[in-house]
Amino acid sequence: MRKIKGLFYAETVSGSCRIDMRFMLREKYIVRNAETWGVINWTSGQAVNFRCRMGKTEKYLRLMYAVTDRNGKRTDYDYKIEIDEVQSNLGKGTILYFLCPESWKRSRILISAYGEPKFINREYYETKYSLRVYYSCQKSSKTDYHNNRYFDLKKKVDKLETELKEKHRNTHYKGKPTKDLKYLTKLRNEMRYHDVRRLQIFDEQINKRYSLKI
Repeated sequence: MRKIKGLFYAETVSGSCRIDMRFMLREKYIVRNAETWGVINWTSGQAVNFRCRMGKTEKYLRLMYAVTDRNGKRTDYDYKIEIDEVQSNLGKGTILYFLCPESWKRSRILISAYGEPKFINREYYETKYSLRVYYSCQKSSKTDYHNNRYFDLKKKVDKLETELKEKHRNTHYKGKPTKDLKYLTKLRNEMRYHDVRRLQIFDEQINKRYSLKI
């Protein structure tokens, strides 16, 4: 792997600052046929100001923030990320994508990692820097994979459940589950699957260890 600004390690999607289309829509940061603005914050303490316009002719997310390097030099960033609206394969409604400001590839998630100051498509890191931004599960061994996936999903489930309670969101509309509830159900099912698999692997390892002793 190639060094960027003295860094030499593999970064992950979950460990990087990222702008996720699903999150932006859920939080009403991006609203069709409207203009919105605010601040996106990360637990690392980093933040960016944004303005989003979703009109008939203009669809973009404008990001405004500053980055200070190790030498104390400050660089201001102010750029637009175009938003593309594509017809759903199911034939119902449309799906929104960011257009990567570097590669112009459609992306649901844009990432700032390895010292890259802009938010760009995950796959473009390989083209630009010969580096990969990994999903957490890609760095896991076979035995750790299900365990890591279980706890990653548990964090998402706990967070979404808390949001639904605190923001008093409806889980049903006209007797049908809302998108939030469907997504939560999907996460719960995945979490249960990986919980069963990790326990099975644990049992297999214990049985193997004892059988070797005998």
